[in-house]
Amino acid sequence: MEMGLRADPEAVRRLASYWAILEKDAVAEGFLGPNERGRILVRHLLESCALAGFLGDGSVIDVGSGAGLPGVPLACLRSSATTLLDASERRAGFLRELTRRIGVEAEVLTGRAEEVARTDLRESFRSAVCRALASPAVVLELCLPFVALGGRCAWLMAPESLSGSPRAADDGTVREFGIGLERLAGVAEALGGDDPELVALEVPGADTRRWAMIVNKVKPTPDRYPRRTGVPSRKPLG
Repeated sequence: MEMGLRADPEAVRRLASYWAILEKDAVAEGFLGPNERGRILVRHLLESCALAGFLGDGSVIDVGSGAGLPGVPLACLRSSATTLLDASERRAGFLRELTRRIGVEAEVLTGRAEEVARTDLRESFRSAVCRALASPAVVLELCLPFVALGGRCAWLMAPESLSGSPRAADDGTVREFGIGLERLAGVAEALGGDDPELVALEVPGADTRRWAMIVNKVKPTPDRYPRRTGVPSRKPLG
């Protein structure tokens, strides 16, 4: 692939099948907006694939998977175990049928992250990923509890959420989300993570620079996190 990722013919076939299903079914079902139809390949598939280069080997959980982004493209490319978690049974049903149709092995779970993170899945994954899930502080509270020590949380950032250049972001901010990187580092530390790192993604055909945020898990997440269902979103840390 042009992005520097290794993709065998079977992986390419699975990705192409997934693309066709997103174009036809995900938009019709309302899992992707009607305006997304013409930009599914670049904005959704290739951007998700670009995240693979930052994950390494090992199991991954996609929190708030929705239409399967970024978890399904990652499962197409990687041989590691993949879990897709979504709070909606309707979306989970779509994901089960989707993965069956394209021939991808992935476990699909229905549940709220705040609750599932208190089961035996807590701190059991090498990586937790997401896309368009919530603000950065909420993402960390929902995702880091799933990550084992030495693993990482990685999520795709909307370009409009960043102000200016990477240097400007390093200086303070992800303004649309109301929290800068310095404050986000404090949230990450409280949840067992190291300093957040903003990384540029190589996405062929993208009309703007695409970004991901990476936080490594360096100590166990305190038992009190995540807080009760709905609290992280209503009262973000930081």
